[in-house]
Amino acid sequence: MSTSEQVEFAEQMLKQYGPLMGGSELWSALGFKTHAAFGRARRNGLLGLRIFELPGRRGQFALTTDVVQWLWQSREKGVRL
Repeated sequence: MSTSEQVEFAEQMLKQYGPLMGGSELWSALGFKTHAAFGRARRNGLLGLRIFELPGRRGQFALTTDVVQWLWQSREKGVRL
């Protein structure tokens, strides 16, 4: 895939989610079916991207651009069928 496709994907994600992802949007975008599965992966250090908390807010968050980059890199590492 080309860089322009990656940029288009990033723009779509930013338009849909804004600069910050959290809650079910985050764990679903990362491919987890449940919050519990996301929590286990986070506790075991298996997420592969920076997840953080915000003062005065509940839950965990990630920058949408970090999620895009992680998804794209994971895609590129994937097996081609």
